[in-house]
Amino acid sequence: MTRPVPYSRPTPDRPAPVWVISAASLAVFLVTWTLSWVKAYLVNDDLPSFCSDVRRGSFPPEVSCVAGDGSVSGANAWWVDPLFYASGGVGLAFGALAFAIAAGQGPARR
Repeated sequence: MTRPVPYSRPTPDRPAPVWVISAASLAVFLVTWTLSWVKAYLVNDDLPSFCSDVRRGSFPPEVSCVAGDGSVSGANAWWVDPLFYASGGVGLAFGALAFAIAAGQGPARR
């Protein structure tokens, strides 16, 4: 007769929460980049036609016009750049962490 085995939860094969955080932050990174690109190259496409001082940013994309009095039009919001870089960094860091954890949980090698 076999002894009853106490209930225990199975251990997951992969670190699911770490993958979710990585994927979500990389999704935020891509959405922020896409919105910046759309604003720079579709919405503000004609900005250089009537502006003498055009400033361009390449990563994340930005096309803005600086007027003589110092006012800026067409620029990204102040929170877009920090969100862009932070979400990219978090996505890469958690992706590397997830790969490291997954590599340590693999089958035993002989």
